[in-house]
Amino acid sequence: VVFAPEHVSRQFGRTVDRPAVMREFFGSGVAHLLGGADHLLFIVVLLAPALLRPNPALGNVARSLGVIKMLTAFTIAHATTLTFAVLGVFSVSPVVAEPAIAITIAMTAIDNIRPFLPRRRIGLAFGFGLVHGMSISSSFGPMQLSPGMLALALLCFNLGLEAAQITIALLAAPIGNCLRTTPAASWRVLPTLSGAAAIIAVIWFAQRVEEPAWRLFESVQASVVSIS
Repeated sequence: VVFAPEHVSRQFGRTVDRPAVMREFFGSGVAHLLGGADHLLFIVVLLAPALLRPNPALGNVARSLGVIKMLTAFTIAHATTLTFAVLGVFSVSPVVAEPAIAITIAMTAIDNIRPFLPRRRIGLAFGFGLVHGMSISSSFGPMQLSPGMLALALLCFNLGLEAAQITIALLAAPIGNCLRTTPAASWRVLPTLSGAAAIIAVIWFAQRVEEPAWRLFESVQASVVSIS
């Protein structure tokens, strides 16, 4: 903006470009999934049994619908936590959220090898989706938008997230179909993939717990030194 004697003032933020907001938040939802290693890994271990385990009684259409239902349940839960945080209902510190996310990945991966969680994966996706929403909720914070634009922004963000998840599932489906035709291979791939994911999640958990604990130790140590 150029100020001149005939234009001594300008007004900003008077109008909101609705299509621009929709594009920006849809793209942010896609980027949130593709840019988050923990989010991607959770989606992989969540979908792995549905894509890899042979089940003659389950047709391709039923299998695909089950995958979409799981992903949608995860997105709805993720959106719920995010919306509450943006509205200021509650806020969860990353110190708590990040280790909790690592735990959900480890539990889901271990369940793929030796089942111990409830068999309805839709409920699992929803419950763990609430946990995953805590991470992004801390970075969003309150947004200065009108109620209508805020609702639109959140809707587009979650649609972007859902679109990215479904795209990944569609890309992985042919691989799963090939492996299911050779049951011996599919039964080897699932525990190997899940075991590797569990190890990564445990490492992430240790790192995410260690860093704030170390900062707390340094803070206490500095306080003791200053008092002495």
